Amino acid sequence: GREPWICLPTAATDDHFRQCAQFVRARVPAPRRVHVEYSTKTWDFSGTPQAHYCSDRGRAAFSTTDGAAFRNWYGMRATQMALIWKEVWQNDPRLRTVVQHQADWVGGEVDILEAPLWRARSGQNGLPAYVAPHSVLDVLTVHAQIDGGMAYGGGAAQIDTWRTTLSQTEA
Repeated sequence: GREPWICLPTAATDDHFRQCAQFVRARVPAPRRVHVEYSTKTWDFSGTPQAHYCSDRGRAAFSTTDGAAFRNWYGMRATQMALIWKEVWQNDPRLRTVVQHQADWVGGEVDILEAPLWRARSGQNGLPAYVAPHSVLDVLTVHAQIDGGMAYGGGAAQIDTWRTTLSQTEA
């Protein structure tokens, strides 16, 4: 059997996350695994609206013009999605929650996996209490452009570092 990889809409509500998790759980039999990702390509300001959505929400939520606000928002929202799915799935190990990062923005994965703007403003201005994204999310995927900088210099070493970030990063 196939193992679905589901990318949820960027503007999805908590209720949408919950209903989707319930729907998928009822229809994907064991032992199949399910990968669920909050949005996709949220870093692509040239070609997708989701980058602008995360940027607008991040700047408003964190009261900043910091360019990293979109990655912090993405990390926060992905964490919220993951917590909802894990609750519905009752921490079933078949569920894998996913975030994505763009390889050319070396260091930006920290904004996603640690969400320092969220941590600094936890509980303020209607923000939820901070939960370290790396403590909840299961998989970090890295999108590398074929003609991008990852083919040069220390790109391979950087990718190896990312592969262990989820288990080694401390909030």
